[in-house]
This record gives sequence, structure tokens and C-alpha cells, in this order.
Amino acid sequence: PQSDDQQENVDDFSRFETSLEALVRLPPLAKPEFLKACEAVVKYDGALSDIEDNFLFAIADVIDASGWNALA
Repeated sequence: PQSDDQQENVDDFSRFETSLEALVRLPPLAKPEFLKACEAVVKYDGALSDIEDNFLFAIADVIDASGWNALA
């Protein structure tokens, strides 16, 4: 049997996977807008760390947001 923590992790992963699947289905022109919004959130503190930058690029790759560039 799974512990409560393990079940919570499974639930979190399931929600994450469902969310990514929804993002993949976004219209192509909506994907860069979504990523710009994500970028604005992570830059709220006035900086974009390497980890945040890599995370944004990973999301862009997973949702197939071709041509997106955080530096643009």
C-alpha cells in the first residue's frame, strides 16, 4: 500500500501531466503568449536565474512552442 505522501506525489504528477497535455493542445499562437506570461512571473523579482531559464525552455520544448525565445 502507498503512504499518503506517495499518493499525493502520484496525484501531483497526474495533475502535472494533465496540465502539460492541455498546454500541448493550445493553438500555436497561444503558446508563446503562455510562455511570456510564465516569464513575467519568474522575472517578478527582477531576475531570471539559470534554473528558471532552463525550466522555461523545457516547457517550451515539451509543448512544442517552436521559435520561442526568452530573450526576445
